[in-house]
Amino acid sequence: MSATRDQSQKFTFVFSNMYSLYKKGQEAVRNTGGETARILKVDDLRKSRIEPYKPVELISKRVQESTGAAVQSVSIVQARDQAVATLKSNLDELQDLQKRLRFMLKDLEVLVGPKKEK
Repeated sequence: MSATRDQSQKFTFVFSNMYSLYKKGQEAVRNTGGETARILKVDDLRKSRIEPYKPVELISKRVQESTGAAVQSVSIVQARDQAVATLKSNLDELQDLQKRLRFMLKDLEVLVGPKKEK
């Protein structure tokens, strides 16, 4: 079998010979001397000790947890107010830049003069 291509769908169907892949795998095992990857069994898992993961806690995180939810709500409100203030300042800056660009565009139009139609 060979690979076929459907021009209307713009992709190729690829054929792989599974028997040749199987033979290559068997030859690789024979070349390594019959050693294969180790398979973990239930008894092996019982011997090993598995502990739950506990990430390192930061001191500031512990302090915030001890102060309670009231401090968190205040900090959330402050963060929101600060974000709104920065957005307003960014908007003002963008509007100022837009005014400057319009002024420069008018100057360029005066310097270049009116367009001549062909």
